[in-house]
Amino acid sequence: MYQYQVADTLGIDETKLSKMLRYDLSKTDRESILNAVAMTKINQQAEREAE
Repeated sequence: MYQYQVADTLGIDETKLSKMLRYDLSKTDRESILNAVAMTKINQQAEREAE
């Protein structure tokens, strides 16, 4: 998975996500990003299964 895909899931620009990941994340930001990673993975699996 690519960073831009996670950013899209979060509804933010890839640049913003990249900058966020440079520093320690708050608990809320960390949970949001981890949830977005999980959702991106689920979406990718669903797309593969639909092919």
